Amino acid sequence: SESLLHSMSHAISLFFVLPVGSLSSSLNYLQSKAKAPFLVSLLGLLLIGSANFDWCHFGIHNAVAHALHCGTWVHRSVNLMGCAFLIGGNRVAHKKAHEAGACCDHK
Repeated sequence: SESLLHSMSHAISLFFVLPVGSLSSSLNYLQSKAKAPFLVSLLGLLLIGSANFDWCHFGIHNAVAHALHCGTWVHRSVNLMGCAFLIGGNRVAHKKAHEAGACCDHK
């Protein structure tokens, strides 16, 4: 059902994308030492987390929290923007690590 899919997508974002994205961002930063891409990745993680976190469980009941969590165009936009920042920041950091010779051997 649509409700199950909605709940599963939030769970995947919170319990897979955020931990794996955090690990990837941290490792890319340690290899590249590039602060700007790391901060862009962190912004992406923050946006993904804020779009998928259930604010109502912590007593935050307002229009912003509702729009972020409840599948509106705001939720989708913030989530997609977060994904773009996370992927883009990690890509740039990985590229910088290659340029510095501090990374893997793939091309």
